[in-house]
Amino acid sequence: MTARRRLLPAAAAALGLAASTAGALGLPLVDQPGAIELSMPVSVRQYGMSGVSGLGGDVLRAWSNPALLGLMSSRGEGALVGGKILGDTNLFAVGGAWQLTPDWTVGLMMARYGLSLDGVNEFGDPSGEPLDQSSAGTGLLAAYRWRWLRAGIAVRLVDVSILKYHASGMAADLGLQASWAGAVAGVAIRNAGAALGAADTAAGIAGVMMPTEIRAGLGYRHEPARLAGGLEFSKVTDRDARIGLGVEYWAATFLALRAGWGPGDSGEITMGLSALWQRLGLDYGLAVHAAGMNHRLALSCRFGEALVAPAPGAAEETPAARAEEPVAAAAPVPAPAKGAKQLNLAVADLRAENVSAGNSAVIADLLRGELVKTHAFNVIEKANMDKVLAEQAFQQTGCSSEECAVKLGKLLNVQRMVVGSFGQLLDSYFLNVRVVDVETGRVVFGDSAEGKTVADLKVGVRDLAKRMAVQIR
Repeated sequence: MTARRRLLPAAAAALGLAASTAGALGLPLVDQPGAIELSMPVSVRQYGMSGVSGLGGDVLRAWSNPALLGLMSSRGEGALVGGKILGDTNLFAVGGAWQLTPDWTVGLMMARYGLSLDGVNEFGDPSGEPLDQSSAGTGLLAAYRWRWLRAGIAVRLVDVSILKYHASGMAADLGLQASWAGAVAGVAIRNAGAALGAADTAAGIAGVMMPTEIRAGLGYRHEPARLAGGLEFSKVTDRDARIGLGVEYWAATFLALRAGWGPGDSGEITMGLSALWQRLGLDYGLAVHAAGMNHRLALSCRFGEALVAPAPGAAEETPAARAEEPVAAAAPVPAPAKGAKQLNLAVADLRAENVSAGNSAVIADLLRGELVKTHAFNVIEKANMDKVLAEQAFQQTGCSSEECAVKLGKLLNVQRMVVGSFGQLLDSYFLNVRVVDVETGRVVFGDSAEGKTVADLKVGVRDLAKRMAVQIR
């Protein structure tokens, strides 16, 4: 028997030993190449909630469902992950994504899992040499958004190495995700029909079908309470199904706490936290097994403008933008009675909360434009407002109280004054407005609009303006 032929049973025995040892320790190694990428969440935020993927997190959660790539809270995002899993087992992952348009997002991700155990010879006796086994995947992802539904696809190159032998192949993932009024649902099929071809056919290494995974999840986020919870079901070929339960609580806009429970690959109990500072994020995840603890750490960064919206009237609305109108649209605005006098109304600068002043100004202009379209108000132009206030040496920045609104409204000679704030909480944007009667100082209207994307927010502002036109007199 040649040296190469002798190594084949040794490698097979070593892989069997590695699989059995990892199984005894509760590790996610299985005897099917390619299953490693399936059984381990790459996103640290997802990891801290026992695999629940649809409730928010860094861009790497799209590794579990490519449709989640369309849920970024900024134009671009990147993340870097490192993990240690009992002894010499480690994980490394890196990824990034960019929002091409409000509807299309693309991304590139890579993950590598490595394991080193004491090797054995062809007789099953310790060989004194380590057994190095690794599995890596590199994927190109794309996601498309249509109203409240997102669809995604990922094409991955998978490479598995055992000693000096390796095999590689292509894999495809498909996913869907839907969100509505705080509720989220997602489903993904991973490694659909994928196979690993033998890199060294002369050695007699046969190809093997990679396992397929079906993953589905449900969740709900209650924004006022800053609390979210959900469950994730996953089933890999020839393995038992598992269900992970997870919760997430944002104690502040910059600090989140997580916990989860799910027997199996992620550990019996998982915990995690996130600390955010401006565009940077630091995430930590911990899984507690019977044999020990697994640790993960991630750095993430958001880049590019968080919101990019055209100024009202800058361009004609496209058919794609009109398609964003929800099925249950706001009530139509009644046409003003013939000879009826329009109310004079002005929109103050919005207070920016966890967003840039530029983004806040864009949303204020968007609201002015939508109010003009209702034909119910005589809206004061922003340029005219600034001119009058400059002459009176009046600083309107941060003007959000009723007293300030009355003073500002009298200077502008309007009957109604709109004040409020625009900000970001978690992965959603919120516009809150109040309308003040300048003569009495009474708040005559209060409402809000929200959205996860620019298109969502534009629809929300449009509907808000329609409600204002109907209710404000």
